[in-house]
Amino acid sequence: MRIDYELDSNDYKQLLLYNINTSDKVQSAFRKRKYIGIAVILTLYLCIYLNDPSWLVILIGGIILIIHLILSRRILEYTSISRDMKDSNLARFTGRYTAVISNEELVIIKRDNNERIEFKWSKITSRGEDDWYFYLEQGHLITLLPKYHMSNDATDLILNKTTLINN
Repeated sequence: MRIDYELDSNDYKQLLLYNINTSDKVQSAFRKRKYIGIAVILTLYLCIYLNDPSWLVILIGGIILIIHLILSRRILEYTSISRDMKDSNLARFTGRYTAVISNEELVIIKRDNNERIEFKWSKITSRGEDDWYFYLEQGHLITLLPKYHMSNDATDLILNKTTLINN
């Protein structure tokens, strides 16, 4: 079964977002940053409240705490993704691909100008999937296959061939 597809920067962002949302290391770092932020905000709030104990100070402190809780996740995602997008990984990831799926192996061919890079996957490990992509891994190589280009037979073949891992 042969599938032609193209990956761009938005696909790379999806892969980074998926890694951020499923990585235990990133989640623990996020929790630490969130708790440190809450502690700093409460300490500053307590210092201000002791000098001027009015309802306006209480209201402003509560609003700042709520804003911190809402925005801290978005800020972590934005900084992580923007840092990774500046790296050279984006140019290496984007381009035109062809996936050849068979019972024995999955072959992913990247066609870049006059260059042809071929990756053979005999054992596929799945990092997971969402509505749009399969996130696949073999050793140090990570890729994604867009589901919207795949037939039901190809999807079933990938599901039967992959083993799910927890990171």
